[in-house]
Amino acid sequence: INKTISNYASWKMYYYDGVLAATDTTTEPIDGGIAEMATDAVIKSEKVNNKTQYTLIALTNGIYKVDVNGTTSYKNTLQEAIDMCTTNSSTTPDKITLIQDIVAVENEKGVISENQNIIFDLNGNTITGKTMGTMFENGGMLEIKDSSGDGQIVGLFNKIIDNKGTLVLSGGNIKLDPPTDTIGAHYIIDNSGELTIAGANIELIKKADRN
Repeated sequence: INKTISNYASWKMYYYDGVLAATDTTTEPIDGGIAEMATDAVIKSEKVNNKTQYTLIALTNGIYKVDVNGTTSYKNTLQEAIDMCTTNSSTTPDKITLIQDIVAVENEKGVISENQNIIFDLNGNTITGKTMGTMFENGGMLEIKDSSGDGQIVGLFNKIIDNKGTLVLSGGNIKLDPPTDTIGAHYIIDNSGELTIAGANIELIKKADRN
């Protein structure tokens, strides 16, 4: 499909196969959210002739590296990676590292329980939001960092982070790109817990900045 598809609250986009390409150099292939995509796959975002193109590729080794108590594993979804982490509120946090760029759809939400202590490392990679949902729901202890530089969480979300626990943003760029400049019910961080920003860049993208 060589066309920008616009969808917000009116209808849902299901992506199971094929290539989606933007019509020009300033737009995305999908201007809105993706409700669901093929299982065991990830959306690869790349530039072709300076236009953004999405392609579904099969997952093999996982996109999240999880380090817990000296053991390393790889998982395909954020929630699977979080579920591998301990739930004993250890003073030594478990670590989840993003190992490639991803496009986050509505089923990519990760929920951190109140007894978990997790460091999430963007590792220089980008999470591009295409969801009317939440990326991180934190009820425990969560630090988001970027060990390699240029890592970011950017795009369309209802909430990038819903924090009810302890949240530390120590690195990376966190940018919300809502449907309109009247942000409404969209949040970069919906905070009802403890929040520390120490090195991260927080930004709301406005229409004029997209071109």
